[in-house]
Amino acid sequence: MPDAGVPGTMLSILCATAAANGVLFRAVERATGRTRFYARLSAAQRVDLDSRLVGLVNVAACLGSALALWAAPDTARAWRDPHEAVFGASPARARALALLGGFLLYDGVLIVARRAAFGGVDWSMLLHHAIILGAVGLAVGAGRCTFHICCLLVNEVSTP
Repeated sequence: MPDAGVPGTMLSILCATAAANGVLFRAVERATGRTRFYARLSAAQRVDLDSRLVGLVNVAACLGSALALWAAPDTARAWRDPHEAVFGASPARARALALLGGFLLYDGVLIVARRAAFGGVDWSMLLHHAIILGAVGLAVGAGRCTFHICCLLVNEVSTP
């Protein structure tokens, strides 16, 4: 069974990460808004560029988490032991998932908040975020399958 404090701590990390991404987005928006190149872009292109720059920061954070997890002893156990992979959990894996969850939460809010720039809400992307956030929440909350969910997150690196 997971540590009773882990889901609450992970929720705190998720919310803090989402807020930090929002602050980073505003900083990137202000910095890029001062360039001549940026002035030539449409509103949708501006939001997309700023969001992708924030996304690249998150890719780096997720990559750093993945490398740290790769070297962690509990990850080595999960590779060797299917029972550990399915029924095991670790604070390191939960933290990595919470970091990604925070980015997905930020991005989902951005999609809705900046819908006018895109001509509406991208419901398929919101559904994508909701499914992954649900999987992360279930895995961390139940203390199960965090290894497999972390492995599935490799696809997120390809979508900055």
